[in-house]
Amino acid sequence: MRFSGEFPAGCKRYAMGRTLLTHDQYTFGLFKSVWQQLGGDITGGFRQAVTDKEADVFLRWQSRPFGEIIRLINKHSNNVMTREVFLTLGLERFEAPAAVEEARAAIIRWADEQGLLLDGLAIDNGSGLSREARMTPRAMTELLRDAWRSPFMPEFIASLSLVGIDGTFRRRHKRDSLKGRAHLKTGRLDDVTAMAGYVMSENGRRYIVAVMLNDRNVHRGAGEAVQDAVLRRGYRYKSDEPLLSATPTNVVPAEAGGSQ
Repeated sequence: MRFSGEFPAGCKRYAMGRTLLTHDQYTFGLFKSVWQQLGGDITGGFRQAVTDKEADVFLRWQSRPFGEIIRLINKHSNNVMTREVFLTLGLERFEAPAAVEEARAAIIRWADEQGLLLDGLAIDNGSGLSREARMTPRAMTELLRDAWRSPFMPEFIASLSLVGIDGTFRRRHKRDSLKGRAHLKTGRLDDVTAMAGYVMSENGRRYIVAVMLNDRNVHRGAGEAVQDAVLRRGYRYKSDEPLLSATPTNVVPAEAGGSQ
Protein backbone atom coordinates (compact mmCIF):
# COMPACT_ATOMS: atom_id res chain seq x y z
CA MET A 1 0.00 0.00 0.00
CA ARG A 2 1.12 3.53 -0.73
CA PHE A 3 -0.12 6.67 0.99
CA SER A 4 0.54 10.19 -0.23
CA GLY A 5 -0.88 13.65 0.20
CA GLU A 6 -1.36 16.13 2.99
CA PHE A 7 -3.69 16.67 5.94
CA PRO A 8 -4.67 20.12 7.27
CA ALA A 9 -2.93 21.08 10.51
CA GLY A 10 -6.33 21.29 12.20
CA CYS A 11 -7.28 17.70 11.31
CA LYS A 12 -7.06 15.97 14.69
CA ARG A 13 -8.00 12.43 13.76
CA TYR A 14 -9.07 10.75 10.55
CA ALA A 15 -10.04 7.14 9.91
CA MET A 16 -10.32 5.52 6.50
CA GLY A 17 -11.27 1.95 5.66
CA ARG A 18 -10.17 0.19 2.48
CA THR A 19 -10.53 -3.42 1.32
CA LEU A 20 -7.26 -5.09 0.32
CA LEU A 21 -8.71 -8.43 -0.80
CA THR A 22 -11.59 -9.49 -3.00
CA HIS A 23 -14.52 -11.19 -1.28
CA ASP A 24 -13.36 -14.59 -2.56
CA GLN A 25 -9.78 -14.07 -1.38
CA TYR A 26 -10.92 -12.90 2.03
CA THR A 27 -13.33 -15.82 2.50
CA PHE A 28 -10.73 -18.38 1.46
CA GLY A 29 -8.04 -16.76 3.62
CA LEU A 30 -10.34 -16.74 6.65
CA PHE A 31 -11.37 -20.37 6.13
CA LYS A 32 -7.75 -21.44 5.62
CA SER A 33 -6.63 -19.63 8.77
CA VAL A 34 -9.32 -21.19 10.96
CA TRP A 35 -8.81 -24.63 9.37
CA GLN A 36 -5.10 -24.53 10.12
CA GLN A 37 -5.74 -23.40 13.69
CA LEU A 38 -7.86 -26.52 14.12
CA GLY A 39 -4.98 -28.69 12.91
CA GLY A 40 -5.98 -29.07 9.26
CA ASP A 41 -3.88 -28.68 6.11
CA ILE A 42 -4.75 -26.94 2.84
CA THR A 43 -2.42 -27.13 -0.14
CA GLY A 44 -4.78 -25.97 -2.89
CA GLY A 45 -6.59 -22.74 -3.69
CA PHE A 46 -10.21 -21.87 -4.37
CA ARG A 47 -12.57 -21.51 -7.29
CA GLN A 48 -16.04 -20.13 -7.86
CA ALA A 49 -18.72 -22.65 -8.79
CA VAL A 50 -22.47 -23.23 -8.50
CA THR A 51 -23.27 -25.80 -5.82
CA ASP A 52 -24.83 -29.00 -7.07
CA LYS A 53 -28.48 -29.16 -5.99
CA GLU A 54 -27.90 -32.75 -4.86
CA ALA A 55 -24.98 -31.79 -2.63
CA ASP A 56 -25.24 -32.58 1.08
CA VAL A 57 -25.24 -29.74 3.63
CA PHE A 58 -21.88 -29.79 5.42
CA LEU A 59 -22.65 -27.17 8.06
CA ARG A 60 -25.66 -25.05 8.97
CA TRP A 61 -24.94 -21.94 11.02
CA GLN A 62 -27.54 -20.23 13.18
CA SER A 63 -27.08 -16.46 13.10
CA ARG A 64 -27.53 -14.05 15.96
CA PRO A 65 -31.11 -12.89 16.65
CA PHE A 66 -32.22 -10.37 14.06
CA GLY A 67 -32.67 -7.70 16.72
CA GLU A 68 -28.89 -7.80 17.27
CA ILE A 69 -28.02 -7.95 13.58
CA ILE A 70 -30.14 -4.96 12.61
CA ARG A 71 -28.31 -2.81 15.17
CA LEU A 72 -24.98 -3.58 13.52
CA ILE A 73 -26.44 -2.84 10.09
CA ASN A 74 -28.23 0.42 10.82
CA LYS A 75 -25.91 2.05 13.33
CA HIS A 76 -22.80 1.48 11.22
CA SER A 77 -24.40 1.40 7.75
CA ASN A 78 -23.07 -2.03 6.77
CA ASN A 79 -23.92 -2.59 3.11
CA VAL A 80 -22.72 -6.20 2.90
CA MET A 81 -24.92 -7.28 5.82
CA THR A 82 -27.83 -5.33 4.34
CA ARG A 83 -27.57 -7.29 1.10
CA GLU A 84 -27.47 -10.58 3.04
CA VAL A 85 -30.71 -9.66 4.82
CA PHE A 86 -32.22 -8.61 1.49
CA LEU A 87 -31.42 -11.98 -0.10
CA THR A 88 -32.66 -13.83 2.98
CA LEU A 89 -36.07 -12.17 2.64
CA GLY A 90 -36.40 -13.69 -0.83
CA LEU A 91 -35.14 -17.04 0.40
CA GLU A 92 -37.79 -17.23 3.11
CA ARG A 93 -40.62 -16.25 0.75
CA PHE A 94 -39.60 -18.50 -2.10
CA GLU A 95 -36.92 -21.20 -2.30
CA ALA A 96 -33.16 -21.65 -2.51
CA PRO A 97 -30.93 -20.43 -3.94
CA ALA A 98 -31.34 -16.82 -2.87
CA ALA A 99 -31.74 -14.45 -5.81
CA VAL A 100 -32.16 -10.71 -6.26
CA GLU A 101 -35.39 -11.02 -8.25
CA GLU A 102 -37.10 -13.08 -5.55
CA ALA A 103 -35.87 -10.70 -2.84
CA ARG A 104 -37.36 -7.72 -4.67
CA ALA A 105 -40.64 -9.57 -5.13
CA ALA A 106 -40.74 -10.49 -1.44
CA ILE A 107 -40.43 -6.85 -0.39
CA ILE A 108 -43.09 -5.66 -2.85
CA ARG A 109 -45.47 -8.41 -1.71
CA TRP A 110 -44.88 -7.52 1.94
CA ALA A 111 -45.55 -3.83 1.24
CA ASP A 112 -48.82 -4.75 -0.48
CA GLU A 113 -49.85 -6.88 2.49
CA GLN A 114 -49.13 -3.95 4.82
CA GLY A 115 -51.16 -1.61 2.63
CA LEU A 116 -48.14 0.59 1.97
CA LEU A 117 -48.13 2.69 -1.19
CA LEU A 118 -44.42 2.94 -1.87
CA ASP A 119 -44.71 4.89 -5.11
CA GLY A 120 -41.45 5.28 -6.99
CA LEU A 121 -39.70 2.47 -5.10
CA ALA A 122 -36.90 0.87 -7.13
CA ILE A 123 -34.65 -1.72 -5.49
CA ASP A 124 -31.34 -2.52 -7.17
CA ASN A 125 -28.80 -4.72 -5.37
CA GLY A 126 -30.33 -4.59 -1.90
CA SER A 127 -27.64 -2.39 -0.33
CA GLY A 128 -26.94 1.32 -0.16
CA LEU A 129 -24.24 1.15 -2.83
CA SER A 130 -26.37 1.81 -5.88
CA ARG A 131 -27.21 4.77 -8.10
CA GLU A 132 -30.23 2.96 -9.53
CA ALA A 133 -32.16 2.60 -6.24
CA ARG A 134 -35.07 5.03 -5.85
CA MET A 135 -37.49 6.04 -3.09
CA THR A 136 -39.37 9.25 -2.38
CA PRO A 137 -39.24 11.01 1.01
CA ARG A 138 -43.03 10.66 1.21
CA ALA A 139 -42.81 6.88 0.77
CA MET A 140 -40.05 6.74 3.36
CA THR A 141 -42.19 8.58 5.91
CA GLU A 142 -45.03 6.13 5.30
CA LEU A 143 -42.65 3.21 5.82
CA LEU A 144 -41.33 4.74 9.05
CA ARG A 145 -44.89 5.41 10.23
CA ASP A 146 -45.72 1.75 9.65
CA ALA A 147 -42.61 0.76 11.61
CA TRP A 148 -43.77 2.99 14.48
CA ARG A 149 -47.01 0.99 14.70
CA SER A 150 -45.22 -2.37 14.56
CA PRO A 151 -44.91 -4.60 17.65
CA PHE A 152 -41.18 -4.65 16.88
CA MET A 153 -40.94 -0.85 16.96
CA PRO A 154 -38.65 -0.66 20.04
CA GLU A 155 -36.07 -3.00 18.49
CA PHE A 156 -36.13 -1.12 15.20
CA ILE A 157 -35.76 2.36 16.68
CA ALA A 158 -32.97 1.15 18.98
CA SER A 159 -31.07 -0.01 15.87
CA LEU A 160 -30.84 3.54 14.49
CA SER A 161 -27.96 5.88 15.18
CA LEU A 162 -28.54 7.98 18.30
CA VAL A 163 -27.58 11.56 17.48
CA GLY A 164 -24.37 12.69 19.16
CA ILE A 165 -23.87 9.33 20.87
CA ASP A 166 -23.30 6.39 18.51
CA GLY A 167 -23.37 5.10 14.93
CA THR A 168 -22.94 7.30 11.88
CA PHE A 169 -24.39 10.31 13.75
CA ARG A 170 -22.06 10.06 16.75
CA ARG A 171 -19.92 13.09 15.79
CA ARG A 172 -22.82 15.44 15.07
CA HIS A 173 -24.67 17.53 17.68
CA LYS A 174 -22.50 16.23 20.54
CA ARG A 175 -22.68 19.52 22.39
CA ASP A 176 -26.12 20.94 21.65
CA SER A 177 -29.75 20.32 22.55
CA LEU A 178 -30.23 17.69 19.80
CA LYS A 179 -27.87 15.20 21.47
CA GLY A 180 -29.78 11.99 22.18
CA ARG A 181 -33.04 13.44 20.82
CA ALA A 182 -33.14 11.66 17.45
CA HIS A 183 -32.75 8.12 16.08
CA LEU A 184 -31.63 8.25 12.44
CA LYS A 185 -30.25 6.28 9.50
CA THR A 186 -27.91 8.07 7.13
CA GLY A 187 -27.03 7.41 3.51
CA ARG A 188 -24.25 8.86 1.40
CA LEU A 189 -22.69 8.57 -2.05
CA ASP A 190 -20.75 11.15 -4.02
CA ASP A 191 -23.27 13.93 -4.83
CA VAL A 192 -25.95 12.20 -2.75
CA THR A 193 -26.88 12.47 0.92
CA ALA A 194 -29.90 11.21 2.83
CA MET A 195 -31.26 10.93 6.35
CA ALA A 196 -34.43 9.43 7.80
CA GLY A 197 -35.74 8.48 11.22
CA TYR A 198 -37.38 9.98 14.30
CA VAL A 199 -36.72 13.16 16.27
CA MET A 200 -38.16 14.07 19.69
CA SER A 201 -39.32 17.67 20.10
CA GLU A 202 -38.84 19.86 23.15
CA ASN A 203 -42.34 18.97 24.35
CA GLY A 204 -41.63 15.22 24.15
CA ARG A 205 -43.48 14.33 20.94
CA ARG A 206 -41.74 12.27 18.27
CA TYR A 207 -41.75 13.19 14.58
CA ILE A 208 -40.66 11.37 11.45
CA VAL A 209 -38.03 13.12 9.33
CA ALA A 210 -36.86 12.22 5.83
CA VAL A 211 -34.38 14.17 3.71
CA MET A 212 -32.98 13.00 0.35
CA LEU A 213 -30.70 15.31 -1.64
CA ASN A 214 -29.06 14.86 -5.02
CA ASP A 215 -26.77 17.60 -6.28
CA ARG A 216 -23.18 18.18 -7.23
CA ASN A 217 -20.95 18.05 -4.11
CA VAL A 218 -23.99 17.99 -1.80
CA HIS A 219 -22.20 15.28 0.21
CA ARG A 220 -19.41 17.71 1.11
CA GLY A 221 -21.33 19.67 3.75
CA ALA A 222 -24.32 21.36 2.18
CA GLY A 223 -26.44 18.22 2.61
CA GLU A 224 -25.64 17.99 6.32
CA ALA A 225 -26.62 21.63 6.75
CA VAL A 226 -30.07 20.90 5.31
CA GLN A 227 -30.42 17.81 7.50
CA ASP A 228 -29.48 19.79 10.60
CA ALA A 229 -32.04 22.47 9.75
CA VAL A 230 -34.79 19.85 9.46
CA LEU A 231 -33.76 18.22 12.75
CA ARG A 232 -33.78 21.55 14.58
CA ARG A 233 -37.20 22.36 13.11
CA GLY A 234 -38.56 19.05 14.36
CA TYR A 235 -36.97 19.55 17.78
CA ARG A 236 -38.46 23.03 18.20
CA TYR A 237 -41.87 22.20 16.76
CA LYS A 238 -44.90 23.12 18.89
CA SER A 239 -48.44 22.01 18.20
CA ASP A 240 -49.71 25.54 17.47
CA GLU A 241 -47.18 26.03 14.68
CA PRO A 242 -47.43 24.65 11.11
CA LEU A 243 -45.36 21.58 10.30
CA LEU A 244 -42.44 22.05 7.96
CA SER A 245 -43.56 21.08 4.46
CA ALA A 246 -41.05 21.15 1.63
CA THR A 247 -39.71 19.12 -1.22
CA PRO A 248 -37.58 17.06 -1.01
CA THR A 249 -37.87 17.04 2.81
CA ASN A 250 -40.67 15.90 5.10
CA VAL A 251 -41.39 16.24 8.81
CA VAL A 252 -44.50 14.35 9.96
CA PRO A 253 -45.91 13.15 13.30
CA ALA A 254 -44.97 9.58 14.17
CA GLU A 255 -48.49 8.97 15.46
CA ALA A 256 -51.37 8.11 13.14
CA GLY A 257 -52.76 11.01 11.16
CA GLY A 258 -51.02 14.33 10.70
CA SER A 259 -49.85 16.13 7.61
CA GLN A 260 -46.77 16.21 5.43
